[in-house]
Amino acid sequence: MSDLKEAREKDHYLLDNSAEDFEKMEQCFRYITYEQWEPGLKKELIDKKRPALTIDLTSSFVNTMGGIERDFRSGLEAMPMEGGDQETAAIWTYILKYLNRNKRIERMSSRVNKDVVVCGIGWTDNHIRLGDDFLNEIDPRWESPFRVRRDPQGLDIDQSDWNLMARDRWMTDLQIKDRWPDADIRELTKEMDAEALRAFIIEDDKDYFQSQTFRVEAFLDHKRLKRRVWELYERVYKREKFVYSTDTGQVRSLEQFLKDPETRQAFDFAQVQNQQRLEPKDAQELVEFMTAAGVPGMGVIEKSTNKIHMGIYTTGATLQKMEVLPYNHGEFPIIPTFGYIGHRRDGRLRPHGIVQGLMDPQDEKNKRRSQALDILNRANKGGGYYQLGKGFTIEDLQAMQTSGTWVGFRGKFTDVIHEREQKHLGILSDITALEQMGEADMAKVSGMPDPLQGRATNSKESGVLAQTRIQQGLKGVTELMDNMEASRTALYKQDLSYVQQYFTKDKVSRIIGNEDLKVDQAAIEQFLQNFRALKYDVVLNPEASPTARQWQFTKAMEMLQFGVPPQIMLEPMLELSDFPGKDKILASMQQLQPQLDTSASGPKQ
Repeated sequence: MSDLKEAREKDHYLLDNSAEDFEKMEQCFRYITYEQWEPGLKKELIDKKRPALTIDLTSSFVNTMGGIERDFRSGLEAMPMEGGDQETAAIWTYILKYLNRNKRIERMSSRVNKDVVVCGIGWTDNHIRLGDDFLNEIDPRWESPFRVRRDPQGLDIDQSDWNLMARDRWMTDLQIKDRWPDADIRELTKEMDAEALRAFIIEDDKDYFQSQTFRVEAFLDHKRLKRRVWELYERVYKREKFVYSTDTGQVRSLEQFLKDPETRQAFDFAQVQNQQRLEPKDAQELVEFMTAAGVPGMGVIEKSTNKIHMGIYTTGATLQKMEVLPYNHGEFPIIPTFGYIGHRRDGRLRPHGIVQGLMDPQDEKNKRRSQALDILNRANKGGGYYQLGKGFTIEDLQAMQTSGTWVGFRGKFTDVIHEREQKHLGILSDITALEQMGEADMAKVSGMPDPLQGRATNSKESGVLAQTRIQQGLKGVTELMDNMEASRTALYKQDLSYVQQYFTKDKVSRIIGNEDLKVDQAAIEQFLQNFRALKYDVVLNPEASPTARQWQFTKAMEMLQFGVPPQIMLEPMLELSDFPGKDKILASMQQLQPQLDTSASGPKQ
């Protein structure tokens, strides 16, 4: 099977299994773009001159949830896992701040997380890009959930068991030729009829398309003269040999072994002993070479490994053959963020946000308000009945509704005039009750009670009680926050790998120099070359978030009110603040502290 035909089979598989997800996402996004009514039902109401109101409460829940996530997001601070990792953690912390300059990663994360809140899944494109200076640039970007198709058999939210995924783009022939000059594609024209468009798609593989049911719209946009280009990602497994050190228990790939300064020195020694220069092809050849030179404690271990391959295809053409991605982290460079996770008997993940549960209460709100307005519009406006032939005219009765007008008549008033009953008033009360119930249901279903929305539940409620209610309310969105945090950690780990792979020592030194961090060059070199051997893991400090620091600062102010001496609280309050130049002030305070202690303990009079 050719590369294109195999890619088409996998594309068809992912398309079929993504249809349900895309349909659900489309429905969810309609509820925050003022398209909550079904088009057919709305048209029917408008044709009958009946109101179809959109009282959008869903967007406020979505936006509030986004603000809550932003406030409780972990700060950009790395913490060491082992005793000797302090310098490495400090380097990584300042690199994180550099990558997040002007808060670009935070703003991107907010956009991704809004998708998660709405439809249950968001995506981050973490490919390496070519910067303005023609150097590799780390620049994570938001990706539309309607363009990415995930592996339907993948069950782990960290993508560790995913084998396939794809991303779609719609491009003109000119855009394709500009990016892939050698692309062999037929020109798409507006003169093509339906049969010509079908032939345009299937001409290179008639056997395949005759056995499949497909829509032309899935491949071509005839109105805009665009065709779908899909990036296909696949995890490919194979057995690979590694160098095993019996003394330390460390396992390294051939590349890692030759890159580590310590093991590289041992390899250079073996070349001198063997009086031969060698470029080993695999770990087996390396170990045999070093054993022959008398280097002890070396062995070979074999295990299954996997690497991510990517190819780019379009209708009738391969734009880029399936190749291994050059990234050392070995993960998919398009990272998902999941919301709440559900399952069915078929084993597939069913992610969802908060909008899916708000649809019915929102519909109830819209329909009941529209129904009430329609009843008021159609109800009688104070009219009634009068008996003909009693000397009355319609003008006389209308004059009775005018202030200060007197109308004369013969006979009994009750015999000739009867007001029409206002039977709709009771119905309006019932409709109002149903509407209020729908609004209350939205708060319950979303997991966002009044305290999380900034609404006081009691006018006499204290600030401490309000904070306690907010903390209790946050427990209802714990899964959502945890999944967002896991995705953000995965993003930072990939970016760390990119820094090791693409940043030079001089660039890291400049980044650190801008932050006045004193780290020797050996620590930077160890950070770039020997990171895996440290067994260091990125741990984000949750107490570094703006909200956490603000809360701690408030507690420090309360301690001052209870009589704690200001000189004791000054240093921790400076550390919690965003005051410019606080690091230099803290350093000066530490230098002056011995003098202050000496003066404080001077001779008593």
